[in-house]
Amino acid sequence: MHDLIAALRQGWVCLLVYYIVATAITVFVWRRFRISRFLHSPKPRLILAAVLAAVFTPSVISDFWLFMIPGPAIIGLVLILAASLLRPVFLWVALIYYLIPPVVVFYIIRFLLWTCERHQPPPRQIV
Repeated sequence: MHDLIAALRQGWVCLLVYYIVATAITVFVWRRFRISRFLHSPKPRLILAAVLAAVFTPSVISDFWLFMIPGPAIIGLVLILAASLLRPVFLWVALIYYLIPPVVVFYIIRFLLWTCERHQPPPRQIV
């Protein structure tokens, strides 16, 4: 836990820049492709929640020995899954450290999208 706090103290600028860029790209894509029209059907809403959870779940990208920088959990998951080919014990690390937080964020985002969908009128049908 001490390593996580130390990494966040040293690399908070990188994480801040990442989230500013990710938020700007997300807002641009949301407005450009009118993603809000997908809020009324369940399958695209699940896909949207999964993508947003993959982009915005914070974590520490690390090899647990040489480096540790803050970043999105999906990059850490990809790196640890590559390492688990050599040592299967890393699969447990991947499950606990890199997979549970995005799942929690996924359900939070899914709930928020469901709440947004309830407060928006359904799209008009063009006949």
